[in-house]
Amino acid sequence: MGKARAKDTIQYKAYQQLQAEFDLVFNDDGSGEAADLVGLKDIDEQTIALCLVHCKNAHGGDVSADIRNFYTLCGQAQKSVSVKHRGMSRLYNDLKRRHDLWMKGGSSRFLKGDIKQLAYFRDKSRRAAINFEVIIIQPGASIATINEDALKLLATTEVYLKKTAAAGFRVILSA
Repeated sequence: MGKARAKDTIQYKAYQQLQAEFDLVFNDDGSGEAADLVGLKDIDEQTIALCLVHCKNAHGGDVSADIRNFYTLCGQAQKSVSVKHRGMSRLYNDLKRRHDLWMKGGSSRFLKGDIKQLAYFRDKSRRAAINFEVIIIQPGASIATINEDALKLLATTEVYLKKTAAAGFRVILSA
């Protein structure tokens, strides 16, 4: 969606669909990203939700059963484990640095919330548990036509996330 927050992008549509679930949503799209979108929510006194959302256009631009639609997304989802393991202080520093670069040009990466809220989550993470979730969004695949190989790849990714980071995993496809 970029600095202009282009509304005709998967990332923007994902933001629209997921924004109500989070107190803070950060547009982290770009090289070196933690995810396309980073969502944080204050669950209760002892718990924070951290969600990393990865979006990808369809291979070839068409809705299909092409497994290539999932390779990059599943790889990004698996790399998300390192974001959780490095901790909220490191994530805060990375997001703040990326936000500051955009602010020099007059743009904010915060779609919902602000830097004060991000600092709040960093500070709270020192005493709170983190419920970690990864969401992948691939509108180039259809629920009706997804094939067995793609389902196996998704299942393998889900098992990896659960075992290495106790992470939840959601997949959003075209109907």
